[in-house]
Amino acid sequence: VEGAYDFEEWTVINDDIEIINDVEALWAAVIGCLKTPQGYIDGVTLENYGSKLLSLRGMPLDWHIVELAKTYIRETIPQFQGYVLNFPTIEIDLPTPETSERFSMKIDMTMTTVFGGPYRRVFYL
Repeated sequence: VEGAYDFEEWTVINDDIEIINDVEALWAAVIGCLKTPQGYIDGVTLENYGSKLLSLRGMPLDWHIVELAKTYIRETIPQFQGYVLNFPTIEIDLPTPETSERFSMKIDMTMTTVFGGPYRRVFYL
């Protein structure tokens, strides 16, 4: 059969398929998902990939926006079912009187994963 010798090359792609194989890859996947608008990526089973978190970018930070951001993060985490063992602890600093016009969020997340934990990461939006 013409091209049959190529079959083995196409099946040996485990390194490309097994993306989430340690905690650093998992964090990269979670943060990448949080920073991708929901529905932005086309494809089968990808219509729910992403998060609504970016819709809050540029809004003045107050208690309501912080709680909405936490909700959007919690809505996104189930996409990693099997890797993330609990909902993350999320801390977002509220503005102080000196920084009342702050528009960027410092998001501090801690979660336990199949790779151990709890692990903590900080990222900005």
